[in-house]
Amino acid sequence: IYTFDGDEAGQQAAMRAFDGQKEFVGQSFVAVAPRGHYGMVLADPPYPMDNDELARTLSRLAGRLGPGGVIAVDRSTHTEEPAWPRGLRRFEDGEHGETRLWFLEADDDAPGASDAD
Repeated sequence: IYTFDGDEAGQQAAMRAFDGQKEFVGQSFVAVAPRGHYGMVLADPPYPMDNDELARTLSRLAGRLGPGGVIAVDRSTHTEEPAWPRGLRRFEDGEHGETRLWFLEADDDAPGASDAD
């Protein structure tokens, strides 16, 4: 998951982040969004990414979901459910073939959840 602010500095950072990048574990997408909160995030990290790294990546989104915002996390059915970072909670999940989807929302009751802004 790569997100950058939509201002000029954020766009330049996005371009620098992938300049000369020749080795990706999987296909990557870059989102440049205006400041504020996200309504929907589709997270499809490479399956070899371990759950600790996934949780660290998702922790950057805690506090950035707008009202009713959702993060959909796509993983292999062979992967255990990660320990979700503070500020996010799973509210639904399901399997589709070899794919497991977890749906996360803001956990406003988590200690420090409102501090993520």
